[in-house]
Amino acid sequence: MANVLPIPTNEKERLDKLQYYQILDTEAEEMFDDLTKLTAKILDVPTCLISLVDEDRQWFKSRYGMDDEQTARDISFCQYTIMETEILEVKNAIEDERFMDSPLVKGGPKIRFYAGAPLVDDDGLAIGALCAKDYVPRELDQEKRDFLELISKTAMKLIKLRREKLEAEKLSQVKDEFLSNMSHEIRTPLNAIIGFNDLLQKTPLNKQQKAFLDTLHISSQNLKVIINDILDFSKLENGKITLEERPISIARLVDHVIKLQTHVAREKGLKLFSNIDYDLPPLVMGDETRLIQIFINLVGNAIKFTDEGFVELKVISQADKDDRVLITFSIKDTGIGIPKEKLQAIFERFSQAENSTTRLYGGTGLGLNIVEMLVTLQNGEISVNSEYGKGSEFVVNIPFVITEDTETRTLIASEYHEPDAELFREARILLVEDNVHNQFLAETYFNRWGGDIEIAANGQKALDLIEKNKYDVILMDLQMPVMNGFDATYQIRKEKGLKIPIIGCSAHSLNSDKEQCLEAGMDDYIAKPYTEEELIQTTLKYYEKVKLNTKNNGVEHTNNTVFDDVEGIIGKMKNEYGENIIDELVELFLNNIPAKNKLLKQAIVEENLNEIFENAHYLSGSLGSLGFTKGNELCRKVETTAKEGKSNEAIKGARQIVEYLGKTIEKLQKL
Repeated sequence: MANVLPIPTNEKERLDKLQYYQILDTEAEEMFDDLTKLTAKILDVPTCLISLVDEDRQWFKSRYGMDDEQTARDISFCQYTIMETEILEVKNAIEDERFMDSPLVKGGPKIRFYAGAPLVDDDGLAIGALCAKDYVPRELDQEKRDFLELISKTAMKLIKLRREKLEAEKLSQVKDEFLSNMSHEIRTPLNAIIGFNDLLQKTPLNKQQKAFLDTLHISSQNLKVIINDILDFSKLENGKITLEERPISIARLVDHVIKLQTHVAREKGLKLFSNIDYDLPPLVMGDETRLIQIFINLVGNAIKFTDEGFVELKVISQADKDDRVLITFSIKDTGIGIPKEKLQAIFERFSQAENSTTRLYGGTGLGLNIVEMLVTLQNGEISVNSEYGKGSEFVVNIPFVITEDTETRTLIASEYHEPDAELFREARILLVEDNVHNQFLAETYFNRWGGDIEIAANGQKALDLIEKNKYDVILMDLQMPVMNGFDATYQIRKEKGLKIPIIGCSAHSLNSDKEQCLEAGMDDYIAKPYTEEELIQTTLKYYEKVKLNTKNNGVEHTNNTVFDDVEGIIGKMKNEYGENIIDELVELFLNNIPAKNKLLKQAIVEENLNEIFENAHYLSGSLGSLGFTKGNELCRKVETTAKEGKSNEAIKGARQIVEYLGKTIEKLQKL
């Protein structure tokens, strides 16, 4: 073998480019292995390699018919191949003075035949070779030479694509980190802004103060929508959104959407209402959060682009199979409409029907694109019908699986909509949060519901408090100084072995926080900015489980009976409709309901489902007329179970109604 080793004149640039591709010493990849296997079969050789020539070695990204991962550069054939622009073919190495003394020829594998095509990038730099080897002399015909050259170019393209993929992933990670940090920095103060604004709106206000707060509410909600649009678009684009299948009530979901949007519609003088099919299944499996997001967006858009008239959310169910149902949601408005030529583009990203629309109404232009992606993710379809100047109708069709989940039904029936000063009176709740404004907000929320929480400013302080005190529920922020929420949860679960329910709270939203929370050992997760209802409901769910596992529970806790804030609701209705009218309604209620309650008790004893249905139906209307939403929902639930012949559930619910009415009548008599 020649003593002077071949070194390309552009060796430094060549080595730099090899490092640029970030491929040395990486794991085997199928796409490269397929090329070497294919080449070996076509050329009919026992060995084929993708060899990358480094400063003092040749390393094999893919090897077929060979075990060694690398060999020294100074004994390699490929060191000569990178000097060429075309295929280097050695028909019989023992007769070639460059290789005849090589240990690879004289001993070891005893290579006789070699054919290598240089891997040349767009800058003309050869970083290695696609090479074929045999242990007997031979010669390639032109067809096989052409094939080897073609596959070498394919290998180089794959190396380039691999590098571009790495770069894209890196940029995506940087983008994700930026968006996540931006989310945290904006959502953290926004949580306090929205929270205290909502609390202030529940206090006595003069007209000017109310106008100021309404403006603040709309502005902060718009900012929240813009942030959510940007983050959700990024997550959907990267395939990072997965659906959570849980039992949900579509009727309740629609009611929730309408309640959230009523204030905005009223401000514009619009009628906002829902129209729900009577045959709608009580519970289906679905992702409640994403469904609410879809309809908040569509109803919000309808309100935004409607200056007079109405917005209607209509729900129709169509039986599909025994356990499946196709539900159609129609969002209809009397707004500005969409020109016919713009309908096709309405679901495209950054698109709005008119350029002037953005200036007039605002928005990112991402909302409908996100809605379409979320609907598609749920195997659904969305379409739009519109007449310019007259209004629009968006129609969403989504298939659902019908479910029977009594625990979820009970939970839905037992939701609290008005502050109950007794709800968390005995609860021991620990809030782990470093932001003082969010500490104050959460403390205020729980105080309204009878709770007195303890606060730890970081994970370490939380561990110190847990060492001394016992807690029913822990609310855990994720990003904190000293010790973050994940590390604190690990200590609570693994080191201390405690099973206290832990709810993660985060202003991040892009890095699959919920999945990370659950993997870390947390029980649930809520994203900031959260509403009072979200915080209370999520905490309540786990607090009630703790109570059920504690001995000597009271009857109220055992059967999940819930009560309305009678004094608060009646006071609110008197302010809204006048004292005389409400006093007459209360008197009428007290004259009739005790007798109905007695009849219901008798129906329970006789297990008469027809009588239970009739009384529950009557009571739901009476309770609804006074604004007692919890009692109304409880009666409607019993109506449904009695009608469906579910005796145990109906009787259990009827007992709750009896208990509810007893306490409600007592409170009304004291007014």
